[in-house]
Amino acid sequence: FPVTILAEVNSKAYEYINTTPVEYKDCLFEMSDSNRKNLSDTQEALTLQSLTSTQWNSKDDTLVELTIEDIQNIRLNLILGEIQKLWLVKQPYYKNLVEKATTLDELNAIVIDYSVDVVSG
Repeated sequence: FPVTILAEVNSKAYEYINTTPVEYKDCLFEMSDSNRKNLSDTQEALTLQSLTSTQWNSKDDTLVELTIEDIQNIRLNLILGEIQKLWLVKQPYYKNLVEKATTLDELNAIVIDYSVDVVSG
């Protein structure tokens, strides 16, 4: 039974990455692997073409002008920061709760919600 909940700890973490956006310039940007690659490829293309900005259609279907610096900020600060917080703080927190539970009631009381901040330690 704890193995099932540990699997849920990880599956919900991946679900969070693939369904939860970050916000920048009042627009939403996906954290998914494919969107991170699109942002990286766009940044590379702009650099190679000596361009400084491009139009981007955000997750909430808003056209926004993004500079290379904007793209770097979205990728390296917002998305990577959220992913690091997920895997270095939140996922270990929930994993620890599951591993420390000694009764079925304690396991059932664990609510895995990556959208809330947790205190590690």
